Amino acid sequence: MDEDASFQGFYLEESASSARNKAAFAVIVDAVNNDHGGEEQCPWSPAQLRASFLTYLRSLKDSQKRRRVPGKTEHKIVCRRQGRVREKSARRVAAIDQMDWDDAKKGRAKKGLGVEYTSSDESEVSEDESDCDRKRFVTKRLSWEGPKLRELKDLLDLMYKSSLNTHVRNFQTERVVGDSLSLRGPPPNALKWTLVSTPIATSTPVRGTR
Repeated sequence: MDEDASFQGFYLEESASSARNKAAFAVIVDAVNNDHGGEEQCPWSPAQLRASFLTYLRSLKDSQKRRRVPGKTEHKIVCRRQGRVREKSARRVAAIDQMDWDDAKKGRAKKGLGVEYTSSDESEVSEDESDCDRKRFVTKRLSWEGPKLRELKDLLDLMYKSSLNTHVRNFQTERVVGDSLSLRGPPPNALKWTLVSTPIATSTPVRGTR
């Protein structure tokens, strides 16, 4: 690409769907296809090349933000992530009070819903079908989380979502489960019912509901 005078790089202040970034992507696709003797011989499909382009552009934008304010941006990201964990934990604990359970059962459930038992949500920008940037939260599952805790969280999350009116629900930021698991270990003296018998390897992709 260094020898291609038509390639001027990406425009990080613009979305991936902007005219100039689309043009830059087209130049890259042509170069890759030419290197492999044409589109039919290229080992990557147009969809694969576009996915790689979006990932690379996103990483460039993130790097640019970090360079602008060294340290401050990372601190803000961590604070926001911790805030989302606290909010999610508090929301689930509050939902327990709406359950038709005795006080002892509610108390046991709440002990397993503190922030130390709550997975984090990382913010990222993706593109929808219309090529528009869209913010979403990617949840990193806890590798040591057992099925009982998972089922309880899913139940409480479903109750919370069902309690929202349609307008509020439509304006909520989308949450998806990421492929990578959290590297955070269980809290000291973790409640046995919250743990899986054999922790999942952190390199194993996991999909499903939050």
